[in-house]
Amino acid sequence: MNMYSILRDAAEQWGDSVAVVHNGRAFTYAQLGAAADSLASELTRSGVCAGDKVGLMIPSSPEAIVASFAVWRIGGIAVSIPTALKADEVRRLEETVGVDAFCYAVSSRPSIGVADGVDWALWEGRTPLRLSLTTVRRASSGERRRLREIDAAAIYFSSGTTADAKGVVLSHQSLCDRTKNVSQSPPVDHTDSLLWLHSTATVGVRVYLCLMRGAKLVLADVLDAEAVAGMLAEHGITQVYGTPLFYRAMVAHDQITAKTVSGISRFTNWSTSMPTETAERFHARFGREIVQGYGLRECGQVSSNGSEDSTKRGSVGVPCGKYQIRLAPADVADRETGELLVRGPGMFDAYYRPWRLREEVLKDGWFRTGDLARRDSDGYYWIVGRIKDVINVGGVKVFPREIEEALASHPAVEEAHVYRVAEPRFGEVPHAKVKLREGYPCDERELMRYVNDRLSVFKSIRRVEFVDALPKTVTGKLKRH
Repeated sequence: MNMYSILRDAAEQWGDSVAVVHNGRAFTYAQLGAAADSLASELTRSGVCAGDKVGLMIPSSPEAIVASFAVWRIGGIAVSIPTALKADEVRRLEETVGVDAFCYAVSSRPSIGVADGVDWALWEGRTPLRLSLTTVRRASSGERRRLREIDAAAIYFSSGTTADAKGVVLSHQSLCDRTKNVSQSPPVDHTDSLLWLHSTATVGVRVYLCLMRGAKLVLADVLDAEAVAGMLAEHGITQVYGTPLFYRAMVAHDQITAKTVSGISRFTNWSTSMPTETAERFHARFGREIVQGYGLRECGQVSSNGSEDSTKRGSVGVPCGKYQIRLAPADVADRETGELLVRGPGMFDAYYRPWRLREEVLKDGWFRTGDLARRDSDGYYWIVGRIKDVINVGGVKVFPREIEEALASHPAVEEAHVYRVAEPRFGEVPHAKVKLREGYPCDERELMRYVNDRLSVFKSIRRVEFVDALPKTVTGKLKRH
């Protein structure tokens, strides 16, 4: 099994159908397949070999999709490098992973430390990619053998919200199993047109599923709500995959109405948790619920909440496909809350440097996510926080997420981050950093009174610091160092 076969088969079956639309240009399945074959040949001529780890630093575009399949075409391993990383971060990643070659957008050149290389344009009139070999092959023969034995296809990095991100190795079989597992949540076929609004995460399971089923994928800027309004009708969009930031902009845009979105079957959020206030405003404006998904690099898409019942708003739903979920006892006062454990197809194959095989990490096939959750009487799961984030206030376990939701419900608050601070009397207490909405003045006293009146004394915020921005991971999650 090689993931390249997905694109090869799609090009044979739906060659003349539009596969991807980006910046006003459409590319057929045949064009994607030909471009992947052409880039694969150029990678080989440039010295890239089977088993080499190829760093891909390309923004959301057809080129990003083609590059992954080209690497797989020659038996390489695709290493996803977020375009938001700076030069020092890329250099550390290169050393940690032992990248053998780079394929990157010319816009990312300042972040790549390799000077030589060749430029290669996949299509006339498009910005070329640059191909570069590193000066030293850092992977040992033993490491290459281990990667070959598990048939490694890709190395991704976990979100790293509380510590350094882990390198997560996935085999071709695992990626294929993940893709098949989400094929019905929701279903996708060749009549669908998906609008994809994730600027830092183009190539993933949902993209592979589009290619596998012959659907059309429309890539757009996550913040350009005005452009999106035109795309919805122009491309007959049937499903939207966005971020909380986009859905907030969508609610505020006058040209997007309930009639405009009447033909869309699903609005989905996969990046980070959807603020309750945004979901409520979206429903009030369009009469629809936003599907909330839950997943991890190690497991893929684990669950989905497609309910139109407003009482389920905020839940991550029920397991997808053949995945299983259970809760393990956790050291919290609420006995209905436990650590969320996951088991199913497409689990990660290994952690990278230090090397740990999946079998060494899982217990009876179960992966410990580190997330605390509860399960309601209908079988829906609700994430309440991270084990490492819990604040111990006088022996009472407090979840930052609950306080952040209370803060976010204030009309002046755009984003909030709650964290622990040592305190002599209670041991630990909650403090918060808050980014205010532009044009909405608010002082610390008002905000603390607003939140503390809604929560128990143990959850009361002791201090609020106003900031211009909150640090986030490349997947848009808050960094909780």
